[in-house]
Amino acid sequence: MPDHHQDYQFCDLHHLIILLIFASAIVACIGIGVVLLEQYFTIGFNAFHFRPEQLGNYGTFKLAFIFNGSLIIASTSMFIAMIGLMSLPIGGLTKLVAWIGIYSSICLFMLGVLPLNVGHWHFVAHYNAVIATTLLGCTSLLAGIMYRAYFSKFLMLCSFLLLFFSISHISHLDISDPQLLSPHVRHDEFCLDPVFAWCLVITHLLWDIALALKVRKLVQQHFSQ
Repeated sequence: MPDHHQDYQFCDLHHLIILLIFASAIVACIGIGVVLLEQYFTIGFNAFHFRPEQLGNYGTFKLAFIFNGSLIIASTSMFIAMIGLMSLPIGGLTKLVAWIGIYSSICLFMLGVLPLNVGHWHFVAHYNAVIATTLLGCTSLLAGIMYRAYFSKFLMLCSFLLLFFSISHISHLDISDPQLLSPHVRHDEFCLDPVFAWCLVITHLLWDIALALKVRKLVQQHFSQ
């Protein structure tokens, strides 16, 4: 009887984790989408010349508070979800993914609190966020190889793309610039950096959704036995 009771406790925790991950992805999509849409109606496709985190600049974008607010809410939801994930009876490497997920959510929270206007501290938060995302892609890909039964092909693909785009993005950051902007971006020239940054954001959202779907499937499999 105690084991059965514990099973239902874990079921509730699973459902909470799934809900929080989906909520995080939805809030982030809404926040980014609203600011991006407003910029698209103003300057067209040139809106994509900005990196995603630049949309939080209060001096340039009048809806920056929506972007930063969505980052804070989404990262808080993900932080709680990752703590919940660590409480589940999962493998050591998967727990490491959860730890890095906590680190990543803290960095994203700091990006919302410390926008581009802050200068040096935004630089620190942004750089840590990219490093955290790189580690997240690497460890989740490794965990997927070692625990294939627990990782779907979609989650594996998202992990690989997350690692690829994060490495590509970090390789284009200019650490000599306070805003980490490459010379091309500073002179309004075409650069792959914003492209990689947007691909990274989209992939991160897809990774979140893939993780939530896989957790949901594991719950269904467990209680169907």
